[in-house]
Amino acid sequence: MTDEQQAETVSPSPKRGRPRGSGRARGAMRSASRSVRPRGLSEDDLESFEPTPFTPRNPLAIDKEIIWQIEHEYDFVLQWAAYEVAGQPQPERINGLKRNRWQEVTRSSFGGLLRPYFREDKDTLTCEAKSAWPCQGSSGTS
Repeated sequence: MTDEQQAETVSPSPKRGRPRGSGRARGAMRSASRSVRPRGLSEDDLESFEPTPFTPRNPLAIDKEIIWQIEHEYDFVLQWAAYEVAGQPQPERINGLKRNRWQEVTRSSFGGLLRPYFREDKDTLTCEAKSAWPCQGSSGTS
């Protein structure tokens, strides 16, 4: 085989990239000219809208003053314990905590300081009573 024959048999390489006219630039022009507004809202609604910054809230937060009062007046430290994780019960964990003198908090514990954190239908402190919690803006943790 000679060099001339090899040059003739080489096929052209395929073109790479986005095909012409596929529209990245055209799509940008369309969106710039179109007014984006949520459905059902008028101009007056948009003008009177005031954005509020997102403030994260810890659903397990207990007011720092209550924690301080329990630690200094009752000589107890609060600790959260999970009875189940992803629906799977954790009896070994709870039994281990109870062997080490851990106790559940009830409505009447600590003179009722934690009563606002209980749900009406539950006798133990749960993190499910989020809407009834008085410390929604609190950043205290236990």
